[in-house]
Amino acid sequence: MTGWEKTEESLLRKTAKESQQAIEENYRLINENMKDVVWQTTPDLVITYVTSSVKKLLGYEPQELIGQPLTYLLKPAAKKLFLDLYPDIMRRLAEHEELDSEIPIVELIRKDGTTVWTEVDTHPTFKSAGQFTGFKGVAWDISKRKKAEDALRESERFLRQSEKIARTGGWMANPHTNSLHWTQGVYDIVGAPKDYQPGLDEGLEFYTPPYRPILKDAVAKTIEQGEPFTIEAEVMTSGGKHLWTEVRGLMRVEEGEAPQVVGSFQDITERKLAAELLQQSEEKFSKVFQYGPALITLSNLDDGTYVDVNDTFCEVSGFSRADCIGKTAIDFGWISQEERKRLFDELHAHGSARGIDLEVRTKDKRKLHLIYNGELIQTKNRPLLLSIAHNITDRKIVEEELREARDELEARVEERTKFLSSKIMNPI
Repeated sequence: MTGWEKTEESLLRKTAKESQQAIEENYRLINENMKDVVWQTTPDLVITYVTSSVKKLLGYEPQELIGQPLTYLLKPAAKKLFLDLYPDIMRRLAEHEELDSEIPIVELIRKDGTTVWTEVDTHPTFKSAGQFTGFKGVAWDISKRKKAEDALRESERFLRQSEKIARTGGWMANPHTNSLHWTQGVYDIVGAPKDYQPGLDEGLEFYTPPYRPILKDAVAKTIEQGEPFTIEAEVMTSGGKHLWTEVRGLMRVEEGEAPQVVGSFQDITERKLAAELLQQSEEKFSKVFQYGPALITLSNLDDGTYVDVNDTFCEVSGFSRADCIGKTAIDFGWISQEERKRLFDELHAHGSARGIDLEVRTKDKRKLHLIYNGELIQTKNRPLLLSIAHNITDRKIVEEELREARDELEARVEERTKFLSSKIMNPI
């Protein structure tokens, strides 16, 4: 071999090594910076690969999970359910049946024993000959969304209970004579003994100071003008418990020597708490919606016009809220007619869309790739489409660059192999 040939071979080896190092560096950067966890298993569910992002999600180093069964991360009840379903999954794969496309919500066990709610998108893998080789998937953290949903359900439960259980009583009073009469219900709510007979001024002492003059003036106005009232007021019971009550002055009645105001008194503490919880949950949802890392939109189901878009959508797409609200995605150029039809075919067929690879265009006409999830939700006024998408454009670009680098490296190796083979066969 001549000196030039040796130099050429050395350069090719160096280039191949540098290309391989670049590929490995790109993979490392992806693994260290991505939030989603990518994993792969054997047919019997033994983990063979997991990205280093699992450290952020579950607290494990990848090597701690490789060789473990996938069910190692499941709680006992979920593990049993999965193992009961697994034979049917294998049967369907053997018979070439399509598996469910819905992305399940799974509670995974972290290394420290706590749990995290995730969505796990799973797919079977096959060799080129069609032989089943295991499963691959992506998992991502939905804890904030789950917490917001749970808080909303909890507040709604409290609200329903407060509507069913109405702790109420009746009263009759005259501010001019300082007379006051309670029914048993009022005694029960304020925790006073039945033989306690306060006048109006003394009875008003159960209310916190800001409400005492307001209530006395309202009763006097009803006496003089017959005008009813409804006031929410804070009460402190005999036992020192703070309650919220709804006090209603219903009407003036002629009772004995002086007219009286007849009214109702209801403990609305649970309703008040439920309203506060609902407001908190709505504020949480609003924050998740507006400031979440995903592209989130709300649109009308009937005509596809946008009701709201979050900040991330505007940042990624380049469109402002003014560009979007009241218009469809086709109107302002976000999505093509074909992609929208494909998306809505899926929604109409299944009622939701999970893990759809969607191609869109930004305001400056750049092409983006999204993983799209859509859900139909029912609000007070109308059904809406809640859309949540993750921008995977950079991941797609890196994957394409890695593929091109790998193809180029393989081509060079093949070319060099042919060259060396020809030299061996024809040494002169």
